[in-house]
Amino acid sequence: MARVLSFEVGQGTTKCVEMDYKTKNPKIYNMFTVETPEEVVQDGVVARNEEFIVAIKSELRRRQIKTKAAVFTVASGRIANREARIPYCKPNKIMQLVTANASDYFPVDMNQYHLVYNVLGEAVDENGTKQYRLSLLAVPNDVTTSYLDFSKSLELEIKAIDYVGNSVFQAVREDIAGNTTAFLKIEEHASLITIVHQGEIVLQRQIAHGLNQAIMNLMESDIFEGEELSYAGASRKFVENRIIRPHLNLDAGVSAEDANEEDLMVRVMITESLRYLVGNIGRVIEYFVSRNEDKPLSNIYIVGLGADFQGLPELLSNELGHNIRVYEGLNKFTAINVDPNAPSVSMNQMIGPIGAAMSPLQLLNNELLKEEKEINLLVPAAFMVIAIVAAIIMVIYGKAKLSAAEKETKEKEETLRSYDYVAEKIANYDATKVTYENLVTMFNVGDNWNNDLVNFINELEEKMPKNFVVTSFGATESGIALGISVSEKNEAAKVIEQLREFNSYQLVSIDRGVEADIVLTDDEGNPVEPEDDDTPLTTVSFTLNYTYKPWTGNISTDDTTEEAK
Repeated sequence: MARVLSFEVGQGTTKCVEMDYKTKNPKIYNMFTVETPEEVVQDGVVARNEEFIVAIKSELRRRQIKTKAAVFTVASGRIANREARIPYCKPNKIMQLVTANASDYFPVDMNQYHLVYNVLGEAVDENGTKQYRLSLLAVPNDVTTSYLDFSKSLELEIKAIDYVGNSVFQAVREDIAGNTTAFLKIEEHASLITIVHQGEIVLQRQIAHGLNQAIMNLMESDIFEGEELSYAGASRKFVENRIIRPHLNLDAGVSAEDANEEDLMVRVMITESLRYLVGNIGRVIEYFVSRNEDKPLSNIYIVGLGADFQGLPELLSNELGHNIRVYEGLNKFTAINVDPNAPSVSMNQMIGPIGAAMSPLQLLNNELLKEEKEINLLVPAAFMVIAIVAAIIMVIYGKAKLSAAEKETKEKEETLRSYDYVAEKIANYDATKVTYENLVTMFNVGDNWNNDLVNFINELEEKMPKNFVVTSFGATESGIALGISVSEKNEAAKVIEQLREFNSYQLVSIDRGVEADIVLTDDEGNPVEPEDDDTPLTTVSFTLNYTYKPWTGNISTDDTTEEAK
């Protein structure tokens, strides 16, 4: 049975699996990861990097892998994906229909792209006419060309290039029942959401947010004292430790890991960096649910690198209101040759390469290769004709036209230079945005229950009678204790009744009141009789215990447990 090396070249990590090719139940013989150098992958295009090529070749030699056939799965925001319907026809006529209407599906210069389709199923229109449902991809030529060059650099024979959306679907399709299921493939720099209903893809969206910022924040922190973490090392820390908190907001809940106050700020900031990822996933799910009431989501699974990050499923479940779990369907695969000295890699991380080797969509087909050869022959001839015509024009019009062309070129260059400020403004915006997000995080962490203390004092001044006397005042993080004296018991009852209606704090308990006689004295301290019958002869003193208004229930001010709060 033929073997292939199936690769997924990510911006942070490159994954490789040696396995059976185009087999329903393949065996996996080897799998490993290599750290991808910066700027090797630029939106799907793989740049040549000698250090990177040497690292992959060295790993292949170290594992004694002799397989020379290669498959690649590609994730790129430049690969446009559309669903289309065409009239039912013979399979060999589908590409002709798709090509004829390419400009309707993709409003781009199709000379820079080539089309690939996948039949999703059959449908019937309102007139009862049978149709094909297609998934159409417009693939940039420079993306596929870069993988051809990359394969040659590794001295491998390329068999196929797959789209990561198809790779995920092929890896899970055998385990999907008739229910509607969503798969969240969360990687370092991007994430892919695939929703499948009755064995067919009904929605697929790529979002430009992943785990990268969380990994970078961990690298820059000192939460693991004494360890200088690489990018791959920081990723492994998320796999081995629960660094991600279960909620984005600090006041939404406290976990056992929050007991260490020194690390809490770092964990809050790292979790906060996932806000855009969580928000974008939520919007895609809400979009699908609102437009597909007849297809309720039964399961939502995490695959990819995110499936191994401890705490991420809980965070997504709490913030999105769905039960989101790690996908376990890939556990049926096991690697035969396991390197005990290498860091362990889960099957979930390898879902892209596994699915690509099982049944690739084939972005690089025989027709494309033929077209590329023809284009390679035509392009030099076209340039030759243009050069000759241009030379004739230059001779006819002479130096006058040449001067005009040079002037026009200079004007365009000046125009381009005038837009240099845009890059500077974007950089300033990004820096300001990061500062703002950090300030919001710090404000949330520093929020205190006694922030409403001023409002409480203002209410005392506004609502209490003039003979109301505060004899003691104490405030803690959980509430306040207030000592009060009034002239008589009736006044005490009125004061307590009024205090129960306060907006800023809530009355919790009242210590027993004490009556005391009032003794009037002259300037020398000698007792004298009161001159006025209205002079009160007793006072009532008592203590009130208050707590923050949102809390309810009869609890004491000494109870500071989370259950009481």
